Amino acid sequence: MNKNTENSQNNDFPIGEILSESRIKAGLSESDVADKLNLNTEIIVAIENDQFEAGLSPAFYRGYIRSYACLLQLDADDLVGNYNKNTHSDSFSSHITPTFDHNLSSQMALKKSFLKSKIIIITALAAIAIITYLLVIKSSTNPPADEPKIESKTLETDAATGDNAIPLNVEENDAKTTSMTNKDQRNNKDEKINKEQLVQKPDKSQSVIKDNKQKLAMTFSGECWVNVIDAAGNELAYGIKKAGKSMLLYGIAPFQVVLGDPSVVQMSLDGQEVELSGYPSGKRLKLSVDSIE
Repeated sequence: MNKNTENSQNNDFPIGEILSESRIKAGLSESDVADKLNLNTEIIVAIENDQFEAGLSPAFYRGYIRSYACLLQLDADDLVGNYNKNTHSDSFSSHITPTFDHNLSSQMALKKSFLKSKIIIITALAAIAIITYLLVIKSSTNPPADEPKIESKTLETDAATGDNAIPLNVEENDAKTTSMTNKDQRNNKDEKINKEQLVQKPDKSQSVIKDNKQKLAMTFSGECWVNVIDAAGNELAYGIKKAGKSMLLYGIAPFQVVLGDPSVVQMSLDGQEVELSGYPSGKRLKLSVDSIE
């Protein structure tokens, strides 16, 4: 045991002075010790000056003194024991600072309250979902309450009417049905007569129209665009006609005829053929009856 530890047995020596002298002998500075112990330099200076009122609990100071003593190869138990005696604290009364304890307890309280509120919210949502589900099932399975009442009223009405009223109602309905059937039959006969008259009238008018107008016939052996207008300004035909198409037009001569390809058209006016073979194929032709304009 070295001289410092022998003097420390009397427990009447400054801890900071022993540590400071040993540090100087070891050739270390205050900052070197702070770096090796991972502490601030201010804490090392406070320990060497025996200033233990920096707001830290005795447990921290005991740990710093023990680490400092081990670094300088001193008797750590002796130095810690002397610190406990001078500060009136023992090794079993270590505790964290009140500020740290208060912060930790407040954080734990916040976490507990958050968990409680979260559990309450989840429970409430689950209860609402269950109640809604049960209400939907109940409404879908139970029939409306008014239906049985309607059926009972219907039965009571039938019973109050009696058996004698049924034949009378049937006879009245049969009489009404018979009268309606007779009316329908008469109406059907009138409709048939009117239809026959309407069918006959168009035939007479059509024959008169055909007798007063000339007939222009056209047959197409190939696709051709055509436009036909009679002397009254009526457009009788317009558009593209396909091969094999035949037309029979009635109008007042002369007819103004435009053909896209006269080589694929055979034309006759009142049974007399209109000569189109001399016109070039694929060229547009405009003629009035049988004369070229």
